[in-house]
Amino acid sequence: MAGTVALISVRSGGRIDPTALMRKAIRLRGIYVGSRRMFIDMNWAVAAGQLQPAIDRTFAFKKAPAAYHAMAGSAHVDRMVINV
Repeated sequence: MAGTVALISVRSGGRIDPTALMRKAIRLRGIYVGSRRMFIDMNWAVAAGQLQPAIDRTFAFKKAPAAYHAMAGSAHVDRMVINV
């Protein structure tokens, strides 16, 4: 109930009965991700520019609950990481 279904880069046809989605209050989103060439070019640009994600804090796996509490507090600026 009330979930979201994301269709990522659907290449083939198909049929969806909207009644079934509506009865369960499901949100359907189509996501276009670009071509394989665009993906290769993006990865090349990331590697060439030595881009790194901005990380606000890192937590050990055993401290995961603290990470979720910190995220809920909305005091972070960038991404938070839980090391597995």
